[in-house]
Amino acid sequence: MGFASFEQFGPRGAMNCTVDSAAPAQPLVRRVDDCVDGDASDVSNDDLNRHEGSASKAKPAFMLRVIETRFPEAKLLEPDVFGDERGFFKETYSKNKYESAGIIDAFVQDNVSRSARHVLRGMHYDMRLSKLVQCLVGALYDVIVDAREDSPTYLQWEGFELTGDNHRQIYVPRGFAHGFLALTDVAVASYKQSEHFDPKFERGLAWDDPAIGIAWPLTAPPIVSAKDQVWPHVVRA
Repeated sequence: MGFASFEQFGPRGAMNCTVDSAAPAQPLVRRVDDCVDGDASDVSNDDLNRHEGSASKAKPAFMLRVIETRFPEAKLLEPDVFGDERGFFKETYSKNKYESAGIIDAFVQDNVSRSARHVLRGMHYDMRLSKLVQCLVGALYDVIVDAREDSPTYLQWEGFELTGDNHRQIYVPRGFAHGFLALTDVAVASYKQSEHFDPKFERGLAWDDPAIGIAWPLTAPPIVSAKDQVWPHVVRA
């Protein structure tokens, strides 16, 4: 049995959370008609045989595992990954499947960023939009912060390791700030967002604000843009 552990922190202290990474995936796709359409050569026969009950061996039933976070609105996601000697194939987004997981946002813009080791980006938010974030290459320590002033979890945060190998995604709801630290020499992040970028609505929180207390896994001084260095600190009453 395998386990994945991550730490949850907030103004009221630290919490530890351990997830059984060997637990069965949540079967959100149940009919072959809901499965991916495409060239059957994208998936090996061994992978097809693992999905018993499919009406067609040309269409495997791709699964999406949902892992709850400390925030009811945020979700950690693990898509099915099919690998063989050629590499792997996976779905990174499928509207019907993600809606079944409670993610009903209509995403309108995709973005990709490439970061060197020790680059820290964040903490950014726009109260209008949500994000679906993943790491395509390398590894990121990805953090979300509840920026909703009327929320019972205001300024609490949670961190996740997203890598090109674990294939995990984090759904960042509206009203949450987001940022990450690159843990590898090259880290490529990809994310979808539910509104087009508009600088009029862009907001931010200081990545090192002690009122939030994010425990970044720093091994050297972070490389932070001039813009991200001047986001305000929270003023507590």
